[in-house]
Amino acid sequence: MGRTRTSVAAALLLAGLVVAAPARAADESVTARDNLFASQEIHVDPGDTVTWTNAGRRTHDVTADSGTFVSGDLFPRARFSHTFAKEGTYYYHCSFHGKAGKQGMWGVVVVGDPEPPHGGGGGKDERPRIDVPGDFRTIEGAVDAAEPG
Repeated sequence: MGRTRTSVAAALLLAGLVVAAPARAADESVTARDNLFASQEIHVDPGDTVTWTNAGRRTHDVTADSGTFVSGDLFPRARFSHTFAKEGTYYYHCSFHGKAGKQGMWGVVVVGDPEPPHGGGGGKDERPRIDVPGDFRTIEGAVDAAEPG
């Protein structure tokens, strides 16, 4: 009987410790392949860490369009991690195979529930969207009509 009471007391104590443990930030992964980031768009919470891994054969990097983070050269199988403390929309690109403004090899990390970057205020993060086949019948037509950036 004494052994059962001790086991029950230990189980209750352990359950209390588990419940009282603080929530841990999550880790999300993005794979840099040759010419693309997979997944191109991810959603995380403030305090979460994103890790990019170069699974391609070429050197890549992860460069925030705003300049807030830069990985440096990521050779094949190399990793880079960044923790996102503040809510926001963070566009990034590979400076070898893309450019700021969603050109070439790019991605976006959405942290929390920020206001959309298309707020109509004409800010730096505002990016017009062209829909195919809504605005243009073909991708070629949309590309021809698109302005740089």
